[in-house]
Amino acid sequence: MLMSDKMKSLFMRQIAHELNNSVIYRKISNFLSVKGFSNLASRFKKNSEDKVDHSWWLQDFLEKLNIEIDLIQFPLNVQTITLTNFVELALQREIETTKMINEMLGQSYEESGIITDFLLSTMLREQTEEIEKVNTLNDEIINIGGNVALLQLFDKSLS
Repeated sequence: MLMSDKMKSLFMRQIAHELNNSVIYRKISNFLSVKGFSNLASRFKKNSEDKVDHSWWLQDFLEKLNIEIDLIQFPLNVQTITLTNFVELALQREIETTKMINEMLGQSYEESGIITDFLLSTMLREQTEEIEKVNTLNDEIINIGGNVALLQLFDKSLS
């Protein structure tokens, strides 16, 4: 199967983006762990590991097509993480990820890449689930506001 240079570039960008998301989620996990929110920290650590898995899916796909992986380094822009913005940061990343996968899927349709369409459709379904989870968590955190005691109770309820 041939893949256009544009599609290859989109794959490389997505791989780097997934790895960057992993680093950001790991940083959120560390922040929450240090603040004593172990269950929220565990959730974000798992999300970090999932992002690495996503990058492997993409890399494995390219390897099967004998396409050399040339990761372009994209700047990692992580704002300061606080008890009131960590979920919003995650939500922004998930929305950005979904837009990027949609762009890749559109390019795949143009190139009639049926196998690529299947992989990206699978990733898009997973993104939809991730956005729903983060939106639900975001609603909870918004309701809690900056109240550390309520956030601790919420964290304990996740065990």
